[in-house]
Amino acid sequence: MMNRIKDTYINMKLSNVEKTHMPNSASLFLIESSPLKNNLKILELGAGSGHVSIAISKMFENSIISCIEIQKSIFDSLKINLNLNNCNNIQAINDDVKNIKNYFESDSFDLIISNPPHYFGGRSSDDKSRFTARTFDDLESLNGFFYATKYALKNKKMANFVIHPSIFSPVISMMKNNKLEPHSMMTAYGNKNNNAQFISILCRKNGGTHFYIKPPYFLK
Repeated sequence: MMNRIKDTYINMKLSNVEKTHMPNSASLFLIESSPLKNNLKILELGAGSGHVSIAISKMFENSIISCIEIQKSIFDSLKINLNLNNCNNIQAINDDVKNIKNYFESDSFDLIISNPPHYFGGRSSDDKSRFTARTFDDLESLNGFFYATKYALKNKKMANFVIHPSIFSPVISMMKNNKLEPHSMMTAYGNKNNNAQFISILCRKNGGTHFYIKPPYFLK
């Protein structure tokens, strides 16, 4: 599917968004590792400038997509990008994911995807937008993504999170605490001699305890 993803991005029009919200290897890996198909109702949590949702809308035109982005300036770029790419099957919301009950009924979505911030705390960046995109203030902020998933995802359906390996342990704990049973994972490498750069974790709402580790994925 990677060639199809690349072709979609080549033909995509994006406004002049901040560098941290442009397409990157993590966003491509999120699409590649998600169980996507037509006729799904999909939610992206933390959508940034919207390019992942836009790519999916072009690749699976019969799907209905919603996306949530907390940063107003980035959300404004997201709205511009939806217009630039004539995306009529995407609903965009400017809010914190923890407020999801204000917008959707419970058990509404067939698939939820997210590439959330990859780090906790650390030295604050002078670039507030960059810091917000890359870093959670605390564990409770990260838990909001899994709370939203538990609320919005249909029973027994799947969610996919692409994370940095450094937050693997708390992510697994939060998934289980929110009745999201880890189903499988795939590690992504830039080079076979280096440590993994990302992990894709598929989880199922109220799923069983069988767990699979997929073959490694090499970023291109």
